[in-house]
Order: sequence, then C-alpha cells, then structure tokens
Amino acid sequence: MPTNDPTSNYTDAELEALFEKFYEIIRTIPTGKVASYGQIAQIADHSRDARLVGQALSQSEGKGIPWHRVVSASGKIAMPTRQDLRERQQDLLLEEGVEFIADYQVDMRRFDWQANQPQLDLF
Repeated sequence: MPTNDPTSNYTDAELEALFEKFYEIIRTIPTGKVASYGQIAQIADHSRDARLVGQALSQSEGKGIPWHRVVSASGKIAMPTRQDLRERQQDLLLEEGVEFIADYQVDMRRFDWQANQPQLDLF
C-alpha cells in the first residue's frame, strides 16, 4: 500500500544528504526575500519533494537555517497547526522588510527570491 510519507523512498543517509542540500540552498536566500518549498526542491533537483523541504526545516533548529524565508508557492506561511511559529515567522519576515498582502501571505510578486539567478551555482 502506498504511503503518504515522503521520506519512505530514501534511506537515512540519503535523507541526511538531501536535507543538507536543502539547508545549503536555504542559506543563500537573501535577507528580505522568500522562496517556496517547491523552489528549494527544484534547485536541489528534487522537484517532486517539496514536502521534504518542510520536513528538513522541522529538523533544522540550532543549525543556523533562515527557516522563516521559506513559504508556500502562494506566499502563505504554511504552519496552520503552530500559531506561535506562524506569528514568529511573520514577525521575522517583517523585520527583514518583507511585506504581506493578507494575513500570513507574503507579496510574492515583490519578495519572491528569483532562485534561478546566475550566481546560484551550488551543485
């Protein structure tokens, strides 16, 4: 029976390496910009694994990852069950000058990190 767990297709070592690749990409998002989970996955050559980016971020505490700069493709902060983290993410983005067009929704037309910039040559 198929599983909804996106980690089930990977060994622990493969997941660790993939998460590190995600972290490396996320560290390059400039202050005042955001990227989507899907953008991060695509840059890592894992375009079908956007959910894994979220899992990687859930394990990134203490690793110096600017987790708050990753949002959904529509610009929404994607933590519906953690109101405290949602508010914290919005506050951190506001401190960086990111503006919102609705509650917890970033103005992606203005603040989307253009991940396909020429200087991005991580891999």
